[in-house]
Amino acid sequence: MRIIFAIILFLSIIIESTLLPFPVVFLVMTFLMGILKEEAIYWAFAAGVLLDVFAFRMMGISSIFFLSAVWTHDRFRKKFHHGWIYYQFFTLVVLVSAYSFLIYHYLETGELIICAILIGLTLFAASNIFSKESERERLSL
Repeated sequence: MRIIFAIILFLSIIIESTLLPFPVVFLVMTFLMGILKEEAIYWAFAAGVLLDVFAFRMMGISSIFFLSAVWTHDRFRKKFHHGWIYYQFFTLVVLVSAYSFLIYHYLETGELIICAILIGLTLFAASNIFSKESERERLSL
């Protein structure tokens, strides 16, 4: 499973660094944060360093942002009910806006709308996947 995550993350790094200035890696990282809870820190650091290398940015900028997003997600996941999807949606839209503004130095309305739609679809898919897994665990006990 980790190999599949690594391939998806590497492809998103290639897409973001060569094709379009869109926070694809950050969206993939947010999905991985829900799946790989403790390992997400290592994946975020590696993805940030690779993205900086491929995009010819100052080394560590993306890693710092990804690590702070993972830390924020982990910290507030314990305080808020994880099923409250509006909080997660709002937090991710704000983080994507901050990432676009800090890294690419512009904020476009169309990009934010596309990000909001992608974040909504990702959260919907993740909630369906995790609810089915937790239901299987309850039935197996």
